[in-house]
Amino acid sequence: MSGDAGRKAEELPRIRSGDREIAYREWPGPGDRPPLVLVHGFLVDHREWEDVAVRLASRRRVVALDLPGFGRSPTPPKGVEPSFELFVEAVIGLIDELALGTVDLAGHSMGGGIAVALAARHPGRVRKLVPVDALSFPFPLPFKGRLPLIPGFGPLLFKRLYGRGMFVNYFRKDVVHDPRTLNVERIEHYYRAFDTRERRDWAYRTLRLTAHPSPVAKAAPAVHAPTLIVWGEHDRLIPLRVAHQLRDAIPGARLELVAGSGHAAPEEQPEATAQLMAGFLD
Repeated sequence: MSGDAGRKAEELPRIRSGDREIAYREWPGPGDRPPLVLVHGFLVDHREWEDVAVRLASRRRVVALDLPGFGRSPTPPKGVEPSFELFVEAVIGLIDELALGTVDLAGHSMGGGIAVALAARHPGRVRKLVPVDALSFPFPLPFKGRLPLIPGFGPLLFKRLYGRGMFVNYFRKDVVHDPRTLNVERIEHYYRAFDTRERRDWAYRTLRLTAHPSPVAKAAPAVHAPTLIVWGEHDRLIPLRVAHQLRDAIPGARLELVAGSGHAAPEEQPEATAQLMAGFLD
């Protein structure tokens, strides 16, 4: 992961879609290929795609959004619950408001599940699809994954006791394969965005959503866009068998493994990830 040390908080443009504002970052590029839209995973924001985006922007326009309640996109009002439908419509809203037309779509982790669901529900909007370590088929959660879901103690832990050290340690021990690749400055940026009562509550409710990804699994067979599934060969969060299930569910899908990567291939191995994506999308 490349360094962000000393980087100032950036102001991002926003679009309004219905009653929702969505922040995004854009890398202008040649207009002879479809734009590439990038969707981030849980507890992070558009920055997880930065190192891939800069490598692909010479080939095409690239847009990465902050999903509702993450990064610089406002948290939805009380009474609105996180759902795959809500996140899909946020991405569609971005595509419509920026007049991107038919796009290539990539998503990582939770964002990969959102991308699969979008491609299934809006087939005319996606030319090619790249789910990366995608939340899709159910799998047994490890103890650390089940802990925040335990009634009573779990919400208290996640909403009040989950400090910076635990947050960074989660990325160091569970997300990346090689801790030496960890961009601590970027992880601290993610933590600052997470560390308010409102954001912690939204993230906790989103966590409960991610524990039940069966809507994505059910949607996968309806994807007809050419699909490249990319997976870190050492992913400790979502097991490799899920990658094979997703490949078998999407007609004609291909699976490629990223050597030397854990769960966060776009950050841990951006060069290899970008090369795989460029070869497929071009």
